[in-house]
Amino acid sequence: AAAEYHCRSCRCALATEARLAAHSRPRTPACTSIFVEEPEAWMGLDAAAPTAGKLACPKCKAKVGAYDWAGIRCGCGAWVAPGFQLAASRVDAKVKKKKKRLLVAIGEDPELLLLDRDDARAAEAGVSLQW
Repeated sequence: AAAEYHCRSCRCALATEARLAAHSRPRTPACTSIFVEEPEAWMGLDAAAPTAGKLACPKCKAKVGAYDWAGIRCGCGAWVAPGFQLAASRVDAKVKKKKKRLLVAIGEDPELLLLDRDDARAAEAGVSLQW
């Protein structure tokens, strides 16, 4: 299951686990930061941007981290360059879980259906899905 990182203030999505720098996968307890491999579009880091600065949530403008093209030291002591850092204390990780599905045969001439827990076809067929 992949994690998404959201602003703690407004829950705006900031990064996905797939976009994390190698240093942040997996994170150790000593790490106080989550590093993104490349700047995200919401960071607004173009050629005219300074070489270092703070990162603000695109929705609520709360400070969520910092960046420095020369690099940033993580709380565990590792140097990450270039550094696009999300402060672990200012973001929440949300793990997306896969939906559970069930393969069901219905009727005399069995029709195999792949159903979710809340699938209306199960209720129509009179099938109660128990997990």
